Amino acid sequence: MDEMLEARITGGVLQWARERRALSFEDVAEDTSVAVGELVAWERGISFPPFATAETLAHYLRIPFGFLFLSTPPVDTSPIPDFRTVSGQNPRRLSPDLLEVLSETRLKQDWYREFAGQNLASPVPFVGSVKMSVGFKELAKLIGSTLGISEALRKKIRDHRAYLKELCDITQALGVL
Repeated sequence: MDEMLEARITGGVLQWARERRALSFEDVAEDTSVAVGELVAWERGISFPPFATAETLAHYLRIPFGFLFLSTPPVDTSPIPDFRTVSGQNPRRLSPDLLEVLSETRLKQDWYREFAGQNLASPVPFVGSVKMSVGFKELAKLIGSTLGISEALRKKIRDHRAYLKELCDITQALGVL
């Protein structure tokens, strides 16, 4: 394919992808070796990038290349409610990094659910055992009790890495992936 063949991308989608990553024109320009003026022109639809550059931008902005050709930006939908806050305010939207982690986690959960079913694994008794109305302090106590987290365990293991490994081992022994 000709290196200079222009990719007739949608400027609004490029802008959405850049803003979704909370990046300025300068950030993108610095990391992709594209001039700020070119980025501005592409977002405004005044001109179009070469295909190779459009592919680089899509990769850098962590979106599928084909998204750049949509007529309007896709709607980010969260598969779970977002209860996080930053300085007491809810974030406007989930970060692309968090969406990626959620997507990968759901894939792993689906795989493990199928694997466990095929291998006749017993259901984990505490999954689904707590009502949504339980306060966070009570929930933390229940989790600590289930995992056997105690002051004795904390004193027994002084190294942070060893403590985390012990918690992972306990969690896996309980049947949690």
